[in-house]
Amino acid sequence: MALIDNLLGQLCKAVAPVAKEAVNVAGQHFAKHGSKYLKAAGGTCLVAGSYLGGKAIEYNKGKKAGIAEQAKRDEEKFRLQNQEHEKDREHWKNQIKGYEDTLNEIERNQYGT
Repeated sequence: MALIDNLLGQLCKAVAPVAKEAVNVAGQHFAKHGSKYLKAAGGTCLVAGSYLGGKAIEYNKGKKAGIAEQAKRDEEKFRLQNQEHEKDREHWKNQIKGYEDTLNEIERNQYGT
């Protein structure tokens, strides 16, 4: 274990100056050119935000249009169902009237009224 600790210690001593220099170079580069990166990132954020905002608006418009279309389809379906129900009622009414007429005819023939 002491051997590994010794090797890691030597490795850290060798790498630390290189890492420190890399951090310094990166810091200097960012200090010199950082405003360009921030402007580009800000512009990208604005473009992305407006794109996403537009997508949200389009989604909501599409959702409203879809709801309106579905309402029209539902209204037409309800109207057709109501028509069918009214036809059935008329048919049942005519059947009942036919039965009553038949019964009245039988009764008249039977009692001669």
